[in-house]
Amino acid sequence: MISKTLVVVLRLFLIYTSCVIVLSGQEKDVELKDTLVTVKMDKQPLGVVFRYLMEKYDIPIGFEESILDRNQTDFNFQTNLPSVAGYKLSNSDSSITIITKSERIYNAPLHPITLDLNQVKLEVVFTEITKQMENYECKINDEVVNIFPIKGRDERFKNLMSLMIPNFNLDKGKTVKDITRQIQLSPNFRRFIFKNKLFFHGIRNGADFEIESQYGRKINKEMDFSNLTFQELLNKIAKTKKGGWALKWKGIYKGKEFIDIDI
Repeated sequence: MISKTLVVVLRLFLIYTSCVIVLSGQEKDVELKDTLVTVKMDKQPLGVVFRYLMEKYDIPIGFEESILDRNQTDFNFQTNLPSVAGYKLSNSDSSITIITKSERIYNAPLHPITLDLNQVKLEVVFTEITKQMENYECKINDEVVNIFPIKGRDERFKNLMSLMIPNFNLDKGKTVKDITRQIQLSPNFRRFIFKNKLFFHGIRNGADFEIESQYGRKINKEMDFSNLTFQELLNKIAKTKKGGWALKWKGIYKGKEFIDIDI
């Protein structure tokens, strides 16, 4: 009887210790800065590099444009995936079906990016990228990679990034387009835009099905943020929706100065 009891106790002990070993061996969440990345690119546009990092490693990226790079195409990138959109065209009798695909083509004549990095920390990757961009540096804020100018920073952009936003709310199931609309409704944002004589319409250009595949995408999480700067808000949005954000100067049309906040 004693031996049977001893056997049961030993078995229970072994089960317990094995569970402890398994639990202790589980990996902890890795901070973004410590994410190990392998990337090999030879003279590729920044948009291609960012698309790879977003797709493969789920890296959220925020970018603020320098005055020195206005009207250039070198630093264009898509802030929302998928980067390839498909559209099906069919006859009314379904006799012919044509599937059209659209993939964004990037052009970087002045700043092509070359990388040959194997299992290095994310900080190293973006340090190498920003060196080749010339006017920028990077910093990881709120688990989002932020790239901002160290030369030619627009003072208005700097002030916008530090603008306080008392609250921002977006219901679960809303789309990426709804994020832009909600920002436009923010009283503090509206006052800032008016005071600085800037205009932001948030309209996206491109094929309808491509725009819909990116900005019509539904978000499966609620957003409820309060008492944060505009930069902190953009970072939290990027983490929630996936992808990134970009703040750029758009141009002057009919005497009005436009900016773009691509979210």
